Amino acid sequence: MERHSSSIGKDLSNCAFNHHQIPYQLLIQYFYEGLMSTDRSIIDAASEGALVDKTPEAALQLISNMAANSKQFGTHGDFPSK
Repeated sequence: MERHSSSIGKDLSNCAFNHHQIPYQLLIQYFYEGLMSTDRSIIDAASEGALVDKTPEAALQLISNMAANSKQFGTHGDFPSK
């Protein structure tokens, strides 16, 4: 089941302590594979290429920033329709 990137980004950001000791490269791969295709395209565009070409640290920082921006500014789905 696919989830929206802002909720997954928040989940991934919360893994900063990585209690399960899963390598960040795998966490990022699992995160990326769980995205809808449009969200993958947005992440790749923000990566100036492909997310998988970034170091785990750079990818995590990018995802964390995108999640923070999404939380701060919201999304179209957050506003009530008239």
